[in-house]
Amino acid sequence: QSGKDVWLTPAQLYGEWSTLSQEGGLYFPFKNARSLAMHLTNVRHNLARVFGLDWEKSIKRGSKVVYRFSK
Repeated sequence: QSGKDVWLTPAQLYGEWSTLSQEGGLYFPFKNARSLAMHLTNVRHNLARVFGLDWEKSIKRGSKVVYRFSK
């Protein structure tokens, strides 16, 4: 399965990105998955334009929004 086909919840993105930021010594301002989800909602149109972010509500995940990057 290619990376373009992987849909992730904000909780999954939070887990991946917080680990990467800690390992790389990078600033990651989000205290939890909920704060990341709120931020993604606010900036997702810009992320779509620049990074090819797609989002949709997933019935399989309890009507949660899931994300994937196509670029």
